[in-house]
Amino acid sequence: MLMGEPEQEKGWTMFFDGASNTLGHGIGAVLISPKERCFPFTTRLGFNCTNNMVEYEACAIGIAMALEYQIKDLKVYGDSALVIHKLRGEWETRDAKLIPYYSYIKELVEHFEKITFHHTPQEENQMVDALATLSSMFEVNRKAIHSDMTLLCCVYAKKAKEILEEIHEGAFRAHASGLLMARKILRSGYYWAKIEADCCNHVKRCHKCRIYVDNIQVPLVPLNILSAPWPFDMWGIDVIGPTEPKTSNGHCFILVSTYYFTKWVEVASYPSVTRKVVIKFIKNNIICRYGIPSHIITNNRTNFNNKMMTELYE
Repeated sequence: MLMGEPEQEKGWTMFFDGASNTLGHGIGAVLISPKERCFPFTTRLGFNCTNNMVEYEACAIGIAMALEYQIKDLKVYGDSALVIHKLRGEWETRDAKLIPYYSYIKELVEHFEKITFHHTPQEENQMVDALATLSSMFEVNRKAIHSDMTLLCCVYAKKAKEILEEIHEGAFRAHASGLLMARKILRSGYYWAKIEADCCNHVKRCHKCRIYVDNIQVPLVPLNILSAPWPFDMWGIDVIGPTEPKTSNGHCFILVSTYYFTKWVEVASYPSVTRKVVIKFIKNNIICRYGIPSHIITNNRTNFNNKMMTELYE
């Protein structure tokens, strides 16, 4: 559990400690900023280990937490003489169980501009000792967890990046979207604070996703401006039919008029489309509703192009 968001300044201090008892194993670390703000971190280990392994775990988790917040100048304090002196290079690491811890911490140390290790008495390390002891006593309530739920493993930035690449491009090779990939990672048993944001950003940086995404690939062309002197100034009229079967009232033709600018449609059905029917349709469905148009475009059939239509236009 991490509380607060530290400032990005130099001259940070980190205290760490581990606790191992009959209830379990817990580790704790506290980052202290130059303004003396404290940022504690604690967790329970889910495996059996020795006291020295617990101390190494606590030290590693504290240094990794400092790297998460891009701290470059760090003083590390711990009450384990074995861990401190070995990290200083004063003592040799011979225990096969501790060599991986030593190597891992040395890899983390290389990312700092300045880092020093100091031994402190246990009396001056009480806050971290209390955190470690409390975390070792923490126990998951199995009765409160449904049998089909997955206990998620919280990971750091480096491990999260590896998981992102594996889920997106590795064995899965699905190149899923950001939110879908986040759900896949959760189902796989992993979690970190910014999982959805990191997944979405990873998809945005994926070259293949950018190439094959469903974007419009049509080249840009100039837009053609449609001129409309006034609303409903130009209409097009046409006939659909005859249709089969006829309607119950014997209609088999559909007279359609479309306004060119907005594509608004006026429709009416008739048993036959004569000249009088067309004149009546134009008067009732166009002129009486939208005013007199400047243009009416037809296919020049006899029922559209005749003396009655000419008189109507005039």
